[in-house]
Amino acid sequence: MAFYQNSVLNKFLKLQDQSAIEEAYKKFVDYFHNPEIQKNIRESKEEQFQEGFLRELYVNVLGYCINPNPDYNLTTEYFGHCVHRFRSIVYYLIWNRFVM
Repeated sequence: MAFYQNSVLNKFLKLQDQSAIEEAYKKFVDYFHNPEIQKNIRESKEEQFQEGFLRELYVNVLGYCINPNPDYNLTTEYFGHCVHRFRSIVYYLIWNRFVM
């Protein structure tokens, strides 16, 4: 069973700005398909690229605004406490607006 009905999905897709999608995809390909960058990402530890990944994908490609900028909708670290235990860093997106 599909997650969305085809009619709902098709209606949503028709509402999207194709030029914005194409521009974002070009930015994505320019960065993430670059062989030198791919090599550096593979050779990096996860912690070394966490902030860079957020900035490159969410800020530069998808148009989010990262903390500490005013009216941010993306923050790099969100620390939560669950039953008095410290959880790992969680990427926390504030869904107060849609991008694109």
